[in-house]
Amino acid sequence: MRVAFEEGIHAAWLYGLLLPHVSEVIVCDPRRLPRHKGERKNDKVDARQLAEWLRLGCLKPVYHRLTGLRTLRELARSYVTLVSDTTRVMNRLKAIYRGRGIAAKGTRVYSPRFRQVWLDQLPEGGARRRADLPYQQLDLLLPLRHSAKEEMIAESRKHAAQKILASIPTLGSVRVALLMAVVQTPYRFRTNRKFWTYVGLGVVSRSSADYRLFAGELTRSCWVSTGITIICLRAFSKRPPPRPSPVPGRYRSSTRGESPRAWRPSLHTS
Repeated sequence: MRVAFEEGIHAAWLYGLLLPHVSEVIVCDPRRLPRHKGERKNDKVDARQLAEWLRLGCLKPVYHRLTGLRTLRELARSYVTLVSDTTRVMNRLKAIYRGRGIAAKGTRVYSPRFRQVWLDQLPEGGARRRADLPYQQLDLLLPLRHSAKEEMIAESRKHAAQKILASIPTLGSVRVALLMAVVQTPYRFRTNRKFWTYVGLGVVSRSSADYRLFAGELTRSCWVSTGITIICLRAFSKRPPPRPSPVPGRYRSSTRGESPRAWRPSLHTS
């Protein structure tokens, strides 16, 4: 028996729950399903469509495996969530001061040592109370963030891959733990280039001159600047002169201005 369902919040739990009881479990990407725009959609129709696409082999699976990194993945999620919550509180705290024309640069605005000095700069009592609440929230989040960080690093050191990744320059203990939790195994990727792009080590090209406005219409420019290479595609309006035939009489149409081979535009890269 084969089971297929869409990726969602229950996908990891359902995968581990159903895998011992069926021959194959496929968690598919809902964004890459061959659906048509405007078609009918409900639970019964979706189940029939998934069963049909599973039979035809049209589903694009999302990586799910039962590995020994389950604890590390949960600790990494906790750490990332606490970092996000801490950053959000800090941004809200600075927004209170900036909204009243008070320059709040650096990290001294978060320090308990200078907290009263910053609160005295707010003339209104309601504004001071509004700023005092994020300070209390920050006092609770920072110890939790530090505790989650230490637990995540301690759990990552139980795996052999941690020593190998830690030997790479510029990779610290936090980055190594997050890489192990997110990637799980590099063998899930078909090529090295896909792995580099997934972990943020791939080459990224950006351009702002691909299109231009010509005669009121948006057209693609012939000169494309990617920041790394400049590619110029030249298409000649006339065909190149015919090539001489290596065997006399092989191409009888070459004397009439026809090239024996199909013409292609030239691509020059500098």
